[in-house]
Formats: sequence, C-alpha cells, structure tokens
Amino acid sequence: MGILPPNLRPDIEALRVDMAVANLRDAVKDGWSVLALSTGMVDAFTDQTGIASLGGATWASGALSNRSAATVGNTRATDGSPGASWTYTDRAYSIPNGVTVSSVGIWSNATSGNGTLYIMERVGAGSYVVRASQAITFTATGWLDVALSYVVPGSGTFYVGAWVNNASVGVTPSGAFATYNGQASGSFSASETTGSMHTTRVTYSGSPGAVTVVSGAFALGFQPSVARIVSPVELGGGAIGTDCLLDLSRDGAAWAAVPLSDLGKFDASTRIVGGLVSLAGQPAGSSIYWRWRATAAYAGKNHGIWLQCK
Repeated sequence: MGILPPNLRPDIEALRVDMAVANLRDAVKDGWSVLALSTGMVDAFTDQTGIASLGGATWASGALSNRSAATVGNTRATDGSPGASWTYTDRAYSIPNGVTVSSVGIWSNATSGNGTLYIMERVGAGSYVVRASQAITFTATGWLDVALSYVVPGSGTFYVGAWVNNASVGVTPSGAFATYNGQASGSFSASETTGSMHTTRVTYSGSPGAVTVVSGAFALGFQPSVARIVSPVELGGGAIGTDCLLDLSRDGAAWAAVPLSDLGKFDASTRIVGGLVSLAGQPAGSSIYWRWRATAAYAGKNHGIWLQCK
C-alpha cells in the first residue's frame, strides 16, 4: 500500500464528507420519489429551537446525546499573572472518575501569549503525572476552552492544571493547588499549598442514561395520514429499534412507533436510520411531532431529524 501524499489528504476528507451527505440525501429522496410524500421538515440540531423537552438528553455541537454533561471549575475574582512560567495544578476541585473529558478551559485577560492546559493525576503526596495536555493561545478575553479528549479511569484523583507564559489570566484568590517550577511533563514533584492561582474549568460527559427527547409541534396545514422519519444516529453498539427508537405523533400525546431500518452508512461512526408509519389511528391533528428514545445500554447521539408526510 502506498503512502497518500499530504497535499491530497484534504481532498480525500472532503470526498468522505460528500459521500456521507450523498447517502443521507438519497435516503431522504426516497420519501419524495418512491413513497410520494408531499411535505416535510428538517432539524439539524444547530440549536435547541424545535425541541420541547430534552428528557434527560444533552445538546452540544449540533447533536443530542444520552450522556449527561457538566462543566465544573473555579471562580474568577480578579486578573493577573500568578507565578508566570510555573505549572499550577488546581486541587480546589477534582474531575470525577469514569467520565469522558471533552474540553478544558482557562479565564483569559489577554490577547497574546500562550500556555498549556493539563489533566493531572495525583499519585501521592506532592507527586503528579501528566495524563493529557493541550496547548492554548490567548487570543481573546473571557473563558477560553480547548478540546481535550480523555477518559478518566474509574479510580485515582485527577485535576486540571495550567502553565501560562506571558499572559494575564483570571485569578482565583484562595484555594488548594500544587506548584511546579517550569512547564510540567511526565511525572513531577510539586509543592502543595494554598493561595492564588489560575481560574480553570473542565467539561465532561458521564455514563449513558435513558432519555426521551420530544419535539415541539411542526404545523403542516393538513392532517397527515402517513409519515416517514430519517435520522443519522450513533448507536455505540446499541440495536436499532431496541436501544434507539423513533416515534411520531399528530397531537404530541398519542405516539406511533416507527419500524426502523438501517438505511446505510453516514460516516465511520454514524448510521442512517429511518422508517415509514401510518398515523391514521391517531387523534386528529394538523401538526407533526417526533420523539427520540434511547436506553442506558449504549452511548448514543442523534445528529438530526428529517420528516416527510402526506
């Protein structure tokens, strides 16, 4: 197998995106050409407009997830440059075991300078190990978050750390921390004390849970008798129709379960699922509602809803 020239890689990535979009377009097109459905709606989850209830799900980055999410951190009181070029490990709060970190952040009061944000494990009194790190450039004031993916083990004590070079940042006036003279890497020893340090935070997702997401009403202007739904979903090992379920309704109260089929691949981790269902036995209504249900057995995401009706 030959080596792909670097200058062709962006083209290949663009082609993959084009193929994913084409597969989704073909799945939706069948509703018009094959099933003669006459109208519809689309929600790509660019925001939460159109969602009446998250039902335990979380929304982020254009997708719904059945994993809980949280952002925890310290509180900024003032601004300054505490211990420039020292690495601080913030022991005022810890990262829960078993969660998946998606980003770490620091409060910036500068538009220049750079630094590194860390996930540290405390392995003993004054003893730390860098488990993950990500460089950061100070380009704006306020919270600056950088993507950092890390699955926190089920045991151990983990903290956020920061090394800042020539930048003013938010300062937490008092709290427990550990300091290391220099930019930390690998295993290192630190002085554990209290006082002022950088203001940091971390965003993570927890274990999957059962969720029921319900949309608001989408007015059709007529009473639908048949409806079809298409959705790109990440199954995470779950089964279509068991761990990932989609329902439709004319009044938002009585629901018809959609018999779902796998309509093909969207990308490496996402399948296109869909199905057609009769609404004839439901209470009267001239709107359409959708509902996504996911079990706690898998970590799943829903990237959008395409509805077609007649």
